[in-house]
Amino acid sequence: MNKDDLIKDFLKSFKPKEEQSWKSSYFFTHFLKNSHDIDAMLVEGMSRIKKIDYWNYGLNYKAILEQWIEKAYLLNKEISVTLPNGKKEKGIFSSIDNEGGLILSTKKSDKVFYAAEIFEGL
Repeated sequence: MNKDDLIKDFLKSFKPKEEQSWKSSYFFTHFLKNSHDIDAMLVEGMSRIKKIDYWNYGLNYKAILEQWIEKAYLLNKEISVTLPNGKKEKGIFSSIDNEGGLILSTKKSDKVFYAAEIFEGL
């Protein structure tokens, strides 16, 4: 059975309650194990991925953003950004805003960029 057939077969019986639908990866691995004898170790490994459940329809967005900022590469370092129109800006990567924009602190002000190419310390 190919991948598409497995998914179609799963969707025939997958009827989650609204509050459970975010657990679909768990249900899918359970289905593969029980209905198709897919490698149990693989399935169990997939079902242990606790971070899959963490999004919860965006209710945990703030916590995820905080964790993302903690691990952000070049945070509080000097960077340059090249915008889609070719304009270049230089400053300190100070944070990420609530919409996912990079906050660049310059001598004059803070600027937020949602689309840019980022360069280290240029």
